[in-house]
Amino acid sequence: MKTRRGFTLVETAVGVLLAALLLGIGFRLLSSGMRSSRQGFEVLTNLQAGTLLLSRIEADLQRARAVNAQPAGLRIEVVDDVRASGPVIGVVTYQETPTRKGLGRKKTGGRGPDEDHALFPEFEVRQDGNVPMFTEVLLAEGKYGVLVHLQVTGGSETRRYEKLVFCGNDPRNFTVPGWQGER
Repeated sequence: MKTRRGFTLVETAVGVLLAALLLGIGFRLLSSGMRSSRQGFEVLTNLQAGTLLLSRIEADLQRARAVNAQPAGLRIEVVDDVRASGPVIGVVTYQETPTRKGLGRKKTGGRGPDEDHALFPEFEVRQDGNVPMFTEVLLAEGKYGVLVHLQVTGGSETRRYEKLVFCGNDPRNFTVPGWQGER
């Protein structure tokens, strides 16, 4: 007589329990990796947005002919082009948007069409605590620049940015201290 051999109920239960345990551990490892990946993506996206935002502000400040920095806004007269008749001047303003989504940039005059839009509207851009967003700074030897403080939030990631920008075209930076002129 042949006896059939199979798994007992206890062996089957132990096998199912071990499989469930291994699947649970695998799921936890996978979800932890996905969470880390998502957080890393938020950090990199926020870092990229803040860096591009500062680069845009810096490009306008480096073309500045005149700057008026207020705690939550910045007005810049920029040299858009130089022609035989003289420089072509435009005005660029930066300010917080009412919803704090993105940073408002408005360009009027100068070369090209007027613009009025929010830079990076998918991010919350605001001043960093009680520190003004834009501060005029007198540098060594009477040189002039603007200190930019921003706080950018994207997703659950908040990052603070600070950059000192030298205003190369500003007339205050053309003078040489101690120079008396020709005699």
